[in-house]
Amino acid sequence: MKKNTLTIAEAGKAYLSGFLISQITVIIFSFLSMTILLLFNVSNINEIMESSPIYISLLSIVMQLSFLAVYLYIKFNYDLKPNTIFKRKINVWQILLYVLVGIFTIFALSGVINYFELFLKFIKFPIAEMPFEINTWVNYLLAVGALVIAPAFCEELLFRGIIFQGLRQKNDTFAIFMSAIMFSVFHLSATQFLYPFLFGILLAVIMLKTKNIWYCIIVHGVNNLFTVTLQFLTHNQSGVQFVHNNVALFSAIVLVLLWVVLVVFIFFDKKLFKNKEQDEMAEKQKISRKSKLIFASSIVIMVIMWSILFISELL
Repeated sequence: MKKNTLTIAEAGKAYLSGFLISQITVIIFSFLSMTILLLFNVSNINEIMESSPIYISLLSIVMQLSFLAVYLYIKFNYDLKPNTIFKRKINVWQILLYVLVGIFTIFALSGVINYFELFLKFIKFPIAEMPFEINTWVNYLLAVGALVIAPAFCEELLFRGIIFQGLRQKNDTFAIFMSAIMFSVFHLSATQFLYPFLFGILLAVIMLKTKNIWYCIIVHGVNNLFTVTLQFLTHNQSGVQFVHNNVALFSAIVLVLLWVVLVVFIFFDKKLFKNKEQDEMAEKQKISRKSKLIFASSIVIMVIMWSILFISELL
């Protein structure tokens, strides 16, 4: 049976489905967990469900698996031939380069993120933190599974494997920036808005250049692992408060400009690690009014949800 072609409409459907199904899954998992705890007469149910590293890790993994379910549904019902994301060999030097670029991204964008959080503090907006304290080896291993491996694999399959590919029906530049915005909004947190957006641009560019989702999975995983490990190694140290001064501002501007130049260089330098195979992306088709409406509706719904969450957290 011939499968349908992946379009911008499917990108919107996958985006909205990923959000709705994940939220329903979280509600069901939370209800079942509470029921089981009540059956065993556990007294501190609220404490377990709000701060237990094991529970939070399981909840996070269950949510990520819902993203995987959406990817598998799209994969079996739509033609992903133009996106041979698992069929290309990995170049060791190439992946090393992108991993280094990913790690550089953490440092290069740290200044901008500090100023962004400074603004949020100015408007008295709560700053998001790690879902649980990574202060033991057990918690560290739980974080690696729930905050590193699962998100890197499942989120990349959904966003760069499906959503980004569907958005390419319009054009590649649109797909890069729109998928990054969607990736950022998907986190449903004002604090976690700027970095996922910028990091999402990098991941989309890597996907476009390599045509291999494994590069994105590895870069995403290494970045998350770096952050989790840093939290683990510094958990017993008092945090250093960011202080604005001319040096900090100049450093933030210079580093982010270097990062932008690096990403642009990767995007436009066709000779850099150029694949011998031709880009198998199908010719851009005219986007129907129905597809545009479906995609726009999914974005509007997500933005409304994000706005409601932002206002509720601010209040």
